[in-house]
Amino acid sequence: MDKIIEFLTSKILSPFLGWKIEKEKETRAVKRRKIDSWRSYVEKNFNWDSFRDTSVFSEMKPFLSEKMVKDLDPYSFDKTKTPTLHLRSPIGRDDLKMRLLDEITAIEKEKWKLL
Repeated sequence: MDKIIEFLTSKILSPFLGWKIEKEKETRAVKRRKIDSWRSYVEKNFNWDSFRDTSVFSEMKPFLSEKMVKDLDPYSFDKTKTPTLHLRSPIGRDDLKMRLLDEITAIEKEKWKLL
């Protein structure tokens, strides 16, 4: 019986656990690269008027809070509104950029538990 348990452990369980650990490492690495890419894009290239038309926004959208998506893309919530952001002042735009960076950090820490 001990030989059977040893065989099952060494031939089946160990490779599976090794694969599972490697898969988790790779998943975390992909998420880490996404976070770094999003943060870099927002810090360097954020344009509140066109951000919703970027692939970065499309990639981030499923992970953003409903409020943030609504602030960035109000048209997706109310088809009667024109697809323009209602934050016209520079202060509002800077605030939106900072809130978006905060959302990225929340995804990193709370949703994906990378920190």
